[in-house]
Amino acid sequence: MLKKTAVKNAIKYVFVKGKGGLRRKLNGIGKQDKSDFLQIRNLTTTACTPDNWILSSESETKLLDKIESAGIPLSKLAVCIYFGAATGADKVFLLKNAEDLNSKSVIAESRFLNDVFVFESSILRPILRGRHINGYTTPEPKTLCIFPYDKTSKLITEDKLQAESPLTYRYLKSCQNYLYSRKLKERQLWYSFRNENISKFIQSPKIVGSVVSSGRGFTFDHHQHILCNNSVILISSDEKVLNYYYLLAVLNSIVFQAWTQYRMPTLGSGWHSYRINMFRKFSIPIPHQGQDNSLFNEIANLAKMLLHNKLNRTNRDNVLSMIDDRVCELYYIPKCELRECCQ
Repeated sequence: MLKKTAVKNAIKYVFVKGKGGLRRKLNGIGKQDKSDFLQIRNLTTTACTPDNWILSSESETKLLDKIESAGIPLSKLAVCIYFGAATGADKVFLLKNAEDLNSKSVIAESRFLNDVFVFESSILRPILRGRHINGYTTPEPKTLCIFPYDKTSKLITEDKLQAESPLTYRYLKSCQNYLYSRKLKERQLWYSFRNENISKFIQSPKIVGSVVSSGRGFTFDHHQHILCNNSVILISSDEKVLNYYYLLAVLNSIVFQAWTQYRMPTLGSGWHSYRINMFRKFSIPIPHQGQDNSLFNEIANLAKMLLHNKLNRTNRDNVLSMIDDRVCELYYIPKCELRECCQ
């Protein structure tokens, strides 16, 4: 209820949990009984004064302030954050059920034409999609992508494409009307991707994660030949400023998970969609010369252990818990305080 009066009582925000039964759940708002379906939070009196309302409790606001004041925002560090390649026509370029015919050709199914075709192997690249990425595991692309670019990521001319990859060219021509319908820039050719700077999508090393995530889903990609789809968020940094393993550990920690919960758009219970502009605002402590950096090094080494050693479930969970402990120590936040927010 909104009233044009001075604020005398605390503003309350009610979060309704679960699916269905909305009327029944809303009837419980005014009752004193505890409900498993309602989460009632007291907000600050300034929560609804800015353009973007901040629907988090006082304790949550304080927690976010702690996280964001503990280090330097990623936007002010030598860190690049961007989404993967946007073809503008995934159902044309991304192929499924691919099988090698021989060393030079592949048979695969087109989702656009709903039929199988033969393609030259030389013009295909494995492409990593967000759904195939898991935290601290080697990325394994399960899809092939038509990649009409040369080794320098420059678009292959149409004459050369037709001469060197006639099978793939014939397939693309059969999809030409649809490819023309995309919103491309004025000088882009009809079979190009919507992105212009393709080289950044295949550079390595880089940290990768799914754009839609429930948390702790980042890993490390060393492969120069793997292309990343725009359902993937890519993060690269200057190793001299920020160690990749340390950055990976922080992004997979309970600290980043708690921050994401209140700073990124929600997509269902426990799932969030990463936004680059907001991602850049995440603050991270960085080591400095002349100081004791043993904690930073320990966190990086623990992440390296998870990536490169085959650990059983128990040992893996122990290492993950140790990383959370060390990162919490770095941010001066009790782990129990974060667990309450991430429930």
